[in-house]
Amino acid sequence: RLYVDGRATGAGTGVSWEDAMADLQTALAGAAVHAAVQEVWIASGTYRPGIQDDGARASFRIRTALVVRGGFTGTESDPAQRPLTGAAVVLSGDNDQDDLAGVTTDNALHVVRMDACDAVTLLERVEITGGRAGSFMGSGPTGSGILIVGGSPWLRQVRLHDLVGEAVGVWNGASPTFDHCAIADNDTGVRAIPGTRTRFLSCSITGSRTSALYVAEAYFSDGVISGNASGMLAEKATIERTRFVGNRSLALDLRGGSDAGSSRVSDCEFTDNQAPATAIQAGNLTLLVERCRFLRNGVAGMFGSTSVCRMSNTALTLRDCEFSQEDGRISGSAVEAYEGNIRIEGCRFVNLVCTVATINIRSANVLLTDNVLVGCETRGSGGSILFLNNCTAHLVASRFIGNRTMGGTLDILGGSASLAGCVFAANTMRTSFAQSEPVDGSAINLDSAAVSVSNCTIDHSRPGSQQSAIRQYSGSLVLANSILVSSTEPALTQERFLVKLGGTVAVSRCLVQGWDGTLPGTDTIGGQPGFAAMGGPDGLA
Repeated sequence: RLYVDGRATGAGTGVSWEDAMADLQTALAGAAVHAAVQEVWIASGTYRPGIQDDGARASFRIRTALVVRGGFTGTESDPAQRPLTGAAVVLSGDNDQDDLAGVTTDNALHVVRMDACDAVTLLERVEITGGRAGSFMGSGPTGSGILIVGGSPWLRQVRLHDLVGEAVGVWNGASPTFDHCAIADNDTGVRAIPGTRTRFLSCSITGSRTSALYVAEAYFSDGVISGNASGMLAEKATIERTRFVGNRSLALDLRGGSDAGSSRVSDCEFTDNQAPATAIQAGNLTLLVERCRFLRNGVAGMFGSTSVCRMSNTALTLRDCEFSQEDGRISGSAVEAYEGNIRIEGCRFVNLVCTVATINIRSANVLLTDNVLVGCETRGSGGSILFLNNCTAHLVASRFIGNRTMGGTLDILGGSASLAGCVFAANTMRTSFAQSEPVDGSAINLDSAAVSVSNCTIDHSRPGSQQSAIRQYSGSLVLANSILVSSTEPALTQERFLVKLGGTVAVSRCLVQGWDGTLPGTDTIGGQPGFAAMGGPDGLA
């Protein structure tokens, strides 16, 4: 073991605190040629890598299998004796100590460098600042705080801050682990090129002026990505128990790749993220999003063209998630998907304000099961709560309660769809949002689609209605074992519940209030069963 203390006045051999080396570079150079040196302990202070004899700006180079620990006061005999706070060890690239004067030409390109370091290699309890590598738009490796080239080192309780360019650069197939690290107030947080794998355990990445992370493959757990210009961009990621908060652009962008495989986002929170796609954008991969909460994502007080989650050519499973707003923020859609396979199950969409549709899916295979959409609102002309365009869709046991639109609650344009065990209740429409009183919108609008509806209940409960429970413009409709009634208006007639403007309709074993037999049907009755309001006292069926 070697000891380093910039205040030392002893023999400088590094064999004890009393005779510690004053220069960290000297200690690392000694460890590089003496394999017997397994650890370097550093007492509090600021250390600079300096300028090499050839004029090049140096880095602190850490060899493989070396453990470098900071946070000592200069008296400890065991790392556990270090104080929890204070005793800061700062590794600064400001070699001439002139950054405050605006002079940075002497600053280290990479304050720390680790080449081909194995998993035993550890850098612990240090701050890194003052590096000035280029951005990823430039040439050559970046990583103004630390450059990791190959290998699989660990960094624990390291803070990287106020660095120009990418604070961390990961190259040449490296797979480092960052454990309880903080990466704050840099141009960019982390850049890891294709072929690398990076792990983040209980880390925070905040205040980046561009991206927090620009990585190939990442594992990120129990952390925070907050207040960045944009959050994480990755080809492939597993993200668990992480908070994405207040990022000014996209919080998470999963772009896939030639071998993207599958990504997973579990037990995460997305709050107060803004345009253009506020929380998650994904394309060309398989993605599971489960038990996540999406709150107040969108543009405050404006009509938004953004979407909380935007998918393209993605096999998406969205499971047991909640989407909600509290302050009038507006997005284009909560979920927008184009092509791919979309499965949404056990999710709640509550009090969302959108301009297009709460869920907007085009040209995809769709399964929606056991979802609740309640109190949502669309403000765009013809906007829906659920819009399916040229999809093959199955809706099972989902509830649409108390939503407000300028179109239908469910609009199906082209393709095919089946609905089973679904409930539509107390949904309303306006022809404009200047209207003082809403009127009933069609629960289901059908156009050029082949649709079957079975075991569903539609409560068409508003007086003065201008629309109908199901409105078919063209295509085919098979309606079976379903109830179409008004819980408040027993005198409404059949055309207020089922309107056929084109296409074919077949009705069997249904209760349609005001049924008069003018549409093809078997074993179908009229009447009013005397249900209580389907919304119930809590607004949920």
